[in-house]
Amino acid sequence: MSLKRIKNSILTDAKKEAERIVEDAKERLQEKVRDEKSKIEEGLKEKYTRLGKKLEEDKKRELIEQRTNYRMGLLGIKNNIIEEIFKKAEEKFISDEQYWRSMEKWLKDINDAGQILVNTRDSKRFNSEFINKNSKKDNLVLDKKNIDIKGGFILRTARFEIDNTLDTILSNLRIELAPLIARELFSE
Repeated sequence: MSLKRIKNSILTDAKKEAERIVEDAKERLQEKVRDEKSKIEEGLKEKYTRLGKKLEEDKKRELIEQRTNYRMGLLGIKNNIIEEIFKKAEEKFISDEQYWRSMEKWLKDINDAGQILVNTRDSKRFNSEFINKNSKKDNLVLDKKNIDIKGGFILRTARFEIDNTLDTILSNLRIELAPLIARELFSE
């Protein structure tokens, strides 16, 4: 299966998971925004009453600072929600049989001989039998050394290295999907 299909499959799964999480995230975000807005408004009203006209310039500076802090806090909350969505999608994907189907597809796309490097967790299932069953090449070998990755594999050949690790794939998806998820979650 082509990387495009794999990407589409992963995007579809991630979108479904994101949509499921979106409603819950929107509700939590709205509640947090109301609470923060209420706190900020109360604080600003109290300061305004105490300061009066003599401190008008100080009040303006404080108001600007509070708005900035509010926006930064809100941005932090939004980023945390997006991060949570990606973590849940990643956890679901790694624990799902779809993960192994993806690994099989990635192996079938390899046209070169070389060494396959995987993490400790996957090395139990991602063995020589798995490689031989799912690859076109007879000379793909599982490296005995495990690497520190979340999942996926690295193919090392004499001429190049292909990074099919989940770390890299998910990082690329995050770059691509984060703006779309943010737009879906936080559009006003």
